Order: sequence, then structure tokens, then C-alpha cells
Amino acid sequence: EWHDAEVRREGIRVKGSTPVVQEVIVTRHGPVINELAPGLAAGLGPDGLPEQPLALRWTSFDPAPMIEALRMMNGSRTCDEFREALKHWVVPLACWSAFILVMVLSMLCLVMLLRKQWTERERLAYPLVQLPLDMTAEGAPLFRNRYMWIGFALAASIDIWNGFAFLYPQLPLLPIKKIDLGPTFTTRPWNAVGWLPICFYPFVIGLGILLPLDLSFSCWFFFIMWKLQRVISANYAWDGLIQGFPFVAEQSFGAYMGIAVFALWASRKHFALLLRGLFDWKKDLEDQNEPVPYRLASIGFLGGTALMILFAILAGMSVPIAFAFFGIYWLLALAITRMRAELGPPAHDLHDAGPDRIIASVLGPQNLSDQNLTSLSSFFWFNRAYRSHPMPFELEGYKIAERARMHYRRLGFAIFLAVLIGIPAAFYAVLSLTYKYGAATNMAPPDVPLIFGGEPYNRLTGWIKTPPLPMTAIYTRWAIGVGFSLTILLNTLRMRFPWFPFHPVGYAVSSTWSMNLLWLPLLLAWAIKALMLRYGGLQLYRKALPFFMGLVLGECVVGGAWTIIGIALHIPTYAFWPWP
Repeated sequence: EWHDAEVRREGIRVKGSTPVVQEVIVTRHGPVINELAPGLAAGLGPDGLPEQPLALRWTSFDPAPMIEALRMMNGSRTCDEFREALKHWVVPLACWSAFILVMVLSMLCLVMLLRKQWTERERLAYPLVQLPLDMTAEGAPLFRNRYMWIGFALAASIDIWNGFAFLYPQLPLLPIKKIDLGPTFTTRPWNAVGWLPICFYPFVIGLGILLPLDLSFSCWFFFIMWKLQRVISANYAWDGLIQGFPFVAEQSFGAYMGIAVFALWASRKHFALLLRGLFDWKKDLEDQNEPVPYRLASIGFLGGTALMILFAILAGMSVPIAFAFFGIYWLLALAITRMRAELGPPAHDLHDAGPDRIIASVLGPQNLSDQNLTSLSSFFWFNRAYRSHPMPFELEGYKIAERARMHYRRLGFAIFLAVLIGIPAAFYAVLSLTYKYGAATNMAPPDVPLIFGGEPYNRLTGWIKTPPLPMTAIYTRWAIGVGFSLTILLNTLRMRFPWFPFHPVGYAVSSTWSMNLLWLPLLLAWAIKALMLRYGGLQLYRKALPFFMGLVLGECVVGGAWTIIGIALHIPTYAFWPWP
């Protein structure tokens, strides 16, 4: 289809001289630049138009609310002009706010469907809710335990000292974190180990004591295994021959899928009951005491998922890719929530292995349209990593409500209200701080706005301009299959042999970024707990448990206090996690 070009007269102001007027032919592909680049195209024809027009289009000049907002903000000269520019953020913020609200409420509906099955029937342990429950128990016995206060004082003293050492560099920092051994390996293949920090977080040691022994052992054991994979692949030059080898993120993704399958299998009768209840409204679903009836929760989850799929399609994603994207996302959410409820691992990041990347890697970015790749990249923000996934917190909240005999529906309303307040508060905080201080200038290291903001665009550029070799997609599928199969094997052996020391969840979470910082504290926690149980039995373990809870409480209280002090005084302060 042909479109008429537009001829514009644009003036270029020159200091000390008259403006230079330039006639510009503008097409739907951008302005024709033949006169500016005469060597790239032929000259003008008899009609005065270029015989071979060369047009250059920059999408930043296309009408877009956010681009217009940035232009007006940068050019504003008064507060009123700046406020007027902010109005252009209303539409995109409203759209994404609606998406986030639907997503979190869909999670809440799924949690309501799982709560009774996992909490009352399967009786999962929920290790991470033990400390808040003990803190709020009637009579507060935890706060009358002297061992708790010893642990509290030990962790608090370390953070108090390091807090002052951070403010006054003449004081030495206690070296409890981020001593990187990676640079000590300078020759191949050992330098493939990469980042290898040595850390001694007191709160992680305390949390590690709450974990089952096979999980804490598997976390550090498989962490070392992942490092050895890299060393072995470097030794045989496989990492140079095969792009992406040994596909650690892909193996971990397969492991998460294996955990999701086991979670579905363990609750298969419950899901079958829910499915029958959707079609047979006379069937008793045994949901009289639940926050909302199962049928309403099922409709809410399915309806919310349908709205999110529609959102993705309107954003440019094809229908099959949209269904695959949210199918994978909900399986990951199920796996993460199950492992948190059953075992309480302190990390489940799964960096760079969300559906946005896995779909492109499995199919090959060259086999997807630019629209699909762009829409996948626009969903990067909630799939970069899953360490703050909302769904496990929602389920743990209902576990606390069950133990504390709280009203389930009031808790659901409180979560809904928190989401309503949190969404605009988060947008305001990010936009106001980046515009006030600058995303690239006054932000403290590691310059998170630049890193997180640039990652999806850099990845998208790589997908479009330099896609991986076609064989990479085949290797990716094999790696996912290996991770999935090994998880199924580990779970099967663990169920058959109670003494089996390797836990599939440890295999799944040990490749994550956070585990680089957690592996040594978890090793120490495993060793301490194993020795206590071997030589002192459960009696010694229960007696010592308040001490380790004190480690968690002491570091979190003092570390949080330093953060509040920094906010109040507008100064950088000591951060107890992940590093100062």
C-alpha cells in the first residue's frame, strides 16, 4: 500500500548567522536522507525525487505517551510544566497496574485452592513461619529465653560494629561477607569457577538450622557440582564449542518443572475434585471453612489468567506463545510455592530462566517474530528472578492465620488492600527517585536501575541482530530434559530410600545467584545441626534452636535499623544483605 510523503521545511538556527532552511521529505519509514548520505543512494530523478530513496526512522520520534513524558520532563522549566508532563504516565501506569493487580489476585485465588490441601491434609512444614509464630506466641516465651538473647546479641554486635565501620572507614570491617575466591583461580580450566564468594551471614546460618538436613546438604553440594560442571566443560573446551554450555539455567528450569509435576501429582486427587466441581455444581467440595468457595476461587484464577493472556496478545504476543508463557509461569509459581511451604529454602531466584527466555531459547529467537520477541522482553520485569515471588508469601500468611486462628477472609482483604496501596507507591518511588537523583549518577552501586533496565533491551537486540546458532535450541531442550529427569530420579530415590542424602529441591535452587552467597553459611548450618542431632539428639537441638532464631532476629533488626537511619539522614549506610 502506497502512502503519500510529506515535505517539511525545517530551520536550523546557526549562531551569528541566519537560520539554514532545509526541505525534508518524510515518509512512513522516516525522513529521506539521500542528500545527507549521497554515497549510499543514487541522485534525483526528473521529478525531483530520489531515484533510490533512503529513509531512516527513529522510533523515539513516534507518538508514545512515555517518550512524550520524558521529552516534556527534560524540557520543563517550572514545577507546573513538570507536573503536566507526568500526566503522560497515566495510561501506561494504569495498564500495568491493572495487569499486576489481576496477576496477584490470580495468585491469591490459587493459594486459596491449595491452602487446605497442603496445610491440613498433607501437613507441610512451613519452616519459615516458625520464627514469626514464636515471636507472637501467647506469653512470648521466645523473648524470655536467654539463648535467644545470646544469639541476638552476637548478630547485632557484628552489624552494629560493621555499621559504624561503614560510616567511619578508619574502623576495620569484620570480614563476614563477600571475600571472593574467584580471582585466585587464574589458569584454565579452574578460572571457569567464576564468582566464588565466601560469606558468613549470621541470619542465614540461623535459617539453615530450620531446614531439613538433606536440603541444606544438597544446597551446598550441588552448588559445588555446578561449579565443577563449568570447570569440566572448560577443561574439554565444550564451552567454546557449544554456545551456552553447560546450560546451567536450563537444567535448573527443568528441575523446577520436575518439582511442579511432583506437586501436581501429590495433590492430584484434590485437583481432580476441583475440576469435577467446576462442572458439577451439586458436588460437595468440602470448602465450608475456606476464605472463598473453591468454585469462586477457580473462576477467579482462570478468569485472571485469561485476562493476562489477553493483555499479552494485545501487547503483540501470538496466541500460542501467550498460552505457553503463562502456562510455564504458573508451573514455576506452583513449584516455588510448594518448595517454600514444604522445605523453606532461603533462595529460589532462578535467574534468567523464566518463560520469557526459555520460550525463545527452546524455539530459537530466529523462529519467532520481532513482535513476539519484543512482547516477551516487556514481561522481563517479573521474570528476571523469583526471589520475591508473591505467591509463597501469600500461602505462608494463611499458614500463620491458621495457627493464630485469624479470620481468613480478613487476611485476604488485607492482602488485596496491600496490593492496591503497593502498586502506586512502588511506581511513585521508582519514578520520583530516578528523576530526582538520576538513574545513572547518584544511585549507589551496583547501579540497579541501569542493570535491570538495560538487560531486556540488550537481550532483545542480541536475539534480533545476532541470534544463537540453530543447534543451540536443540541443546537447550536436552539440558531442560536432563534437569527434569534428574529431579524425577532424585525424588523417586528419596521416596524409596529414607536415608538418601540428595534432595531435588537442593539441586534446583543451588545454581541461583543467591546461592553463591548462601552456600557456605548453609554448609556451616548443616554441619552444626548434624553434629547436634548426632551427639545431643532432639533435646539439644530444641534447646539450641532459640539461639539460632536470635541470630536471624538480631541481624534483621539491626540491619533494618541501619537502613531506616540511612533513609532518615539521607546517607548511605551498612546493608547486611547482600553486601555493604
